[in-house]
Amino acid sequence: MFLPLLLAGCEKAEEVKHVTFQDDLGTVISEADTPLDSEINYPNQDMDRQDESHDYDFKSWELPSSNPRDFIFQATYNVLPRLCQVTFEGNGGRLVSGLGTPIPPVYEKDGYYFTGFDQELILAEENNTYTAEYYQLTISNITSMELIEEINFGFNYVNGVAEDNDDGAIYDMLMTKGINAISLTINWFQHCDENYLIDEEYLAQVKSKADPALDRGMYVILSTYDNYTDMWSSLNYNNYDDLMKITTVQWAQIGQYFIEYDEHLLFSFLNEPRDYRNNSVVSRESAHILNDANELFVGLIRSQGYNNAFRHLLITTIWGSSAEDNYRYIKFPDDERVILSLHAYRPFGLVHDSTYDEVSWTANEAEYQMELLNAMKTIHDHYLAKEIPVLMTEFGSRNKYNDPERAEWLEFYVSCAYSYGIKCFIWETSKTSEYKEFSFGILNRVDMTWYSPEISSTIEDIFVDGNFLPFYKEAVSSVHYLNDPIVIPKTMENLITGEVVPVTVNYDRPHFSGLDGIMYAAKVGRTIISVEINGYTHYYSMTILEEYKRIVSDFILTSHVNTEGIQQCYIETPGFDTSRVKYDWFSSDESIVRVNTYSSILIYGDGIVGITAVHKDTGAIGVVELEIVDGKIIRVTSLYEEWISD
Repeated sequence: MFLPLLLAGCEKAEEVKHVTFQDDLGTVISEADTPLDSEINYPNQDMDRQDESHDYDFKSWELPSSNPRDFIFQATYNVLPRLCQVTFEGNGGRLVSGLGTPIPPVYEKDGYYFTGFDQELILAEENNTYTAEYYQLTISNITSMELIEEINFGFNYVNGVAEDNDDGAIYDMLMTKGINAISLTINWFQHCDENYLIDEEYLAQVKSKADPALDRGMYVILSTYDNYTDMWSSLNYNNYDDLMKITTVQWAQIGQYFIEYDEHLLFSFLNEPRDYRNNSVVSRESAHILNDANELFVGLIRSQGYNNAFRHLLITTIWGSSAEDNYRYIKFPDDERVILSLHAYRPFGLVHDSTYDEVSWTANEAEYQMELLNAMKTIHDHYLAKEIPVLMTEFGSRNKYNDPERAEWLEFYVSCAYSYGIKCFIWETSKTSEYKEFSFGILNRVDMTWYSPEISSTIEDIFVDGNFLPFYKEAVSSVHYLNDPIVIPKTMENLITGEVVPVTVNYDRPHFSGLDGIMYAAKVGRTIISVEINGYTHYYSMTILEEYKRIVSDFILTSHVNTEGIQQCYIETPGFDTSRVKYDWFSSDESIVRVNTYSSILIYGDGIVGITAVHKDTGAIGVVELEIVDGKIIRVTSLYEEWISD
C-alpha cells in the first residue's frame, strides 16, 4: 500500500541556476532561478545612468566569476565626464580675449577695470554662469600724448616734502603764473628700513604735500632722487640685484599707497641714473641695466591693476640726458602711458656753470639760439615724431645777478621747446638756497614773493597771456655741399599755428651764387641766417662743405680715446683754438659715424668716413678720416698731414 508513495518521493528534483544582474555599484537590477540548461535572459531596461560629474553609457554585461549554479553578471560602462554648460556674462563689458580658448575670458568696460568674476573659477560639475565684475576707475583712460597737452608749465618743488612751508599758498602763487604742474623731488631710500620698506609716516608726509596741489587741479609727479652716493642705484652689474630688489619693494609700496589717485598723479622712476664709478661714460653695461630697471618698474606698476593699469609713468635716459645720441641706448616700452623724462641745462656755460664767464644772452644770442633750436628739434625728431611723449623735467638758470638776461633766455627756451611739443619743468632750489649766488632760486618760500620780477613776469606773459615767441618750420640749421642747390625761403610756416607768413631773410651772399634763377652753395664755411618777424630776430645757420677729401685743412685734426674711454677729436696744431665746443662738427656719412657737439664719436657701421671741424668764429677747418671695421676704428688719418706731404 505504501510502495507507490515511496517511489514518488524518490524521484530526482529538477536542476536550476540562480542568475543575478547588478550595476557597477552592486545594486541588484534583477535576479531569478531558471533551469540549469536554459538560456540567460538579460534585462531589457535602460542601464545608462549619470551622477554629478559623469555620464555612464552602458556597454555590456560581464561575468567576472561564477559557479555552476550561481551566476552574477556585472554591468560595464563607458564613463564620460558629464558636459556642463558654462556661461560667461560680460556685465556690460566688451570681450577682449579668451573666446573659444581654455583661458577664461577678459573684458573691458569704459571707465572700469575688469577684476574677474563673481565666483571662483573651478572645474565645471554643473551648469553655471559667471558674471564679470569691475572696479569703477577714478582715472581717465587717456594716453600720455594726450596728457602732456594738458600741462602748461612745471615747477620742481625741490626739498618741498621736507620743508615746513605753506604749500597751499605756494601752489596758489604758481597757478597765478600759469604753472599747473609740480614735481616733488623725493629720496625714498633715506626713509626706508633694513628691508627697504618706506616709513608709512613719510608716505603720509608725501601725501600731505601732493594733496593740496591735486585739490587745485594741478599735476603732481612723484620723482625719485638720490644723493649720488646711494650706490644701490649705480648702474653697474655689482649693484644689479640690489637695484632690482629695492625697486620692487619700494615701488610696490608706493604704487599701492597711491593707487586710488587719478591721472593728475604721475610716478617718475630714477633721476639722472648712471654708473657713479664713471659719471661721464655711457656704457653698454649701464644702458642694459637701466633698460631692465625701467621694464621692471613699468611692469610692476601695471601688475597692480585698478588705476595703476592706467597710471602715467616717467622713465629716463642715462643721466636724463637729451644729448642727440642717447636715443640709441634706451629701450622704450610698448605702453602708451609712459613718458620720457629729459633734462637740458643749455647753453651750459650761460645757465649752469658756476662762473661768470658767460652771463649775457644777448652778447652771444645767435649761437645760443642755434644751440637750443638744434636741441629741441633733435628731441622732437627722435622721440615726439615717433609718438614717444616727452617732458623736460629739469631745466633752469643759475643766479649770476643777470635777471634780465635770464628772462630773455627763458622766453626763447620755453617758446622753442613748446613749438616742438616739449613741456618743461623749471628747476627751483630749496628754501635754504634762496637767492644766493649761482642758486636756481626764483621763489621766496617764506615771504611768498618772487625773487626776480623779470623772470616771474616772463612766465606769466607766456603761460597766462599766451605770448610765446613764434618758431618756424623752415628756420632750422642745415648742412650743404659745394654746388648744392639752395632754397632761401620767402615764406615760413608757424610750427604751432600753421600760419604762413612772408619773411625777409638776411644772409651772407658771397656764400651763394645764382644761375638761371637758382641759387647754389658757392663758398665753404658757415653763414648765419637771420629772419626778423614781428620785431624778433631768429637765427639759424647754413654750413657749406666741400667733399671732405677735397678740403684743404688749416690744422691737424686727430681722434683718440680719452681718459674716460670716449673716442673724441682733438685740434693738435699750435695757435688754433683747442676748445672743441667752439667748432661745428660734421660727419660725411652719418650711417657710419656721428659726432656730437663735444666731438665725441658715435659709431653706427663700418666704412671710411671724414669728420670735419669748422671753427664758429674764424671758419678754420680741419678734417680727419676714420676707417671702421667690425665697429672699431682701425685707422685715423689727419688730412692736414696728407695735404702737407703733397
